[in-house]
Amino acid sequence: MAASMSKSDRSACIRQLCEAMDAEGPAALDEGDAQRLFAALIRLYASRREAHPDARPFGPGEVVSATDVAHATTGMLEAADMAVFELGMWQAIKRAT
Repeated sequence: MAASMSKSDRSACIRQLCEAMDAEGPAALDEGDAQRLFAALIRLYASRREAHPDARPFGPGEVVSATDVAHATTGMLEAADMAVFELGMWQAIKRAT
C-alpha cells in the first residue's frame, strides 16, 4: 500500500486482506509478506500501547485463542532473543515507573 492512499482506502484493503487470511489461512500470504506485516503491526501496537497503556491488542468480537497468543508470543520472544524472565522483569520495571 502506498503512503499516499487515503485512510478509508487503507481500511478497505485491510478488511479485504483480513478476509482473505481468514478464508485461506497460511496460504494467504507468502512468508516474507507475513513477516513484514507482522513486524509493522507489532511496531504500530507498541507505539499505541506506549501512548495509551490501556490500548487493547484485539477488538470486540475478534477471536484469538490462548494457543494463538502463546505461539505468537513465543515466536516474538525467540526472535528478540528474550526470555520470559526478562519480559517479567521489564513488566515489573514498567509498573514501577
